[in-house]
Amino acid sequence: MTDRRSSWLALALFAGFAVLHTWPLATAPASLSRNNNDDTILNEWTIAWVAHQAVADPAHLFDANIFYPDRRALAYSEHLIVPAAMGAPLLWAGASPVLVYNLLLLAGFTLT
Repeated sequence: MTDRRSSWLALALFAGFAVLHTWPLATAPASLSRNNNDDTILNEWTIAWVAHQAVADPAHLFDANIFYPDRRALAYSEHLIVPAAMGAPLLWAGASPVLVYNLLLLAGFTLT
């Protein structure tokens, strides 16, 4: 078996484990959410905010509207810039923040 094939098989195996670990999330990723705590909702909002503000006004990325009029409110928690950059194209294409968060969650479980 070639190295490339074994790498793809390992990736598929870990993707399967991620789906099993988060079941039934994979059955309806655009509507189901792991909103079992407030962190999930905050992370969904943060990813959507960063993706929005990165193109709308990147100089004020950290001036999030969550604690308006307080400035730099995004710095009060995780800014999630890298996950937001990964999910931004989906958000810009019209995907919901819930779907993007769930896909990033599955990707995170798969790749780690």
